[in-house]
Amino acid sequence: MKYLQKDSTGGVFYIILACFFWGTSGTAFTFFNPEGSQPAVIGILRLTVTAIVLAAVGMLQNKSSKRRPWKVSAIVAAGAMAAAIQFCFFNAIDLAGVALGTTFFIGSYPIFAGTLGFLILKERPSMRWGIATGVSIVGGTLMTLGSVAVDGDPVGIFFALSAAASFAYYAILIKGLLNDHTAVSITAISSAIGVVFLSPLLVIYDVSWIIREIELVLPLVTYLGVMTYAVPLLLFSKGIKLINVATAATLTLVEPMTATLLGIVILHEHLGLQSWVGMGLLLMGLLWLSLPISLIRKNLRCFTH
Repeated sequence: MKYLQKDSTGGVFYIILACFFWGTSGTAFTFFNPEGSQPAVIGILRLTVTAIVLAAVGMLQNKSSKRRPWKVSAIVAAGAMAAAIQFCFFNAIDLAGVALGTTFFIGSYPIFAGTLGFLILKERPSMRWGIATGVSIVGGTLMTLGSVAVDGDPVGIFFALSAAASFAYYAILIKGLLNDHTAVSITAISSAIGVVFLSPLLVIYDVSWIIREIELVLPLVTYLGVMTYAVPLLLFSKGIKLINVATAATLTLVEPMTATLLGIVILHEHLGLQSWVGMGLLLMGLLWLSLPISLIRKNLRCFTH
């Protein structure tokens, strides 16, 4: 059984960079969401843009290496999880609000990932991971819930938890597929399959708003599909190939911190003491997890002497 103790510094960097891009998705959806739109349809459009962009990137790469056959069950399951993530996440944001939806999504994701990583990949979490994750989750919760008013629909919490569980399983699936295929091909095909799973909703919902608000819809879904999904998914795929699933999951707590810092810098939002304390705890937990253990011990010795 593998222990989560040694992770690649490069892998950590890729995950943190991915979270920077992910951190803008909830805010972009909330501020630029067209009137009359449905969260699930936004998710479909986002996945469609992602699939098209990554398919184009894959064709431009045109790698000549021998192609291995796909594990059909794994890639279809990844597509189903991609669809579930979109459907559940945007409904969570819509019903519970950005703060509550993001908190429950990001806060529960490391727990789901650590559990599934242990059950499926036999990655046994270390005590260091457990302490760092606990501190980071508490910090992220204090930071996010302390920055805005919380008055969302509790049903949104269910969607947030479902999105987190789906993303945890998606991470495990793509980690297995990365042994035989490129990150571009995996994310492109899983996104396309996700669109197929969600496509019946286009018949159920009234989607006339897409044409009516095309000047707003097009840049929004392009940004969501490219900058908050395609790019971070590629970075995440690179990172998760180098580190364990549970470690990667805890590092995604950088996402709400990114969103909060952007709110301070760009929107000139004011944070209370609770949020600053939470941010400090979150940063402490992430540093404890991501820095080499030898460096941490050295600094602790210097501090205690």
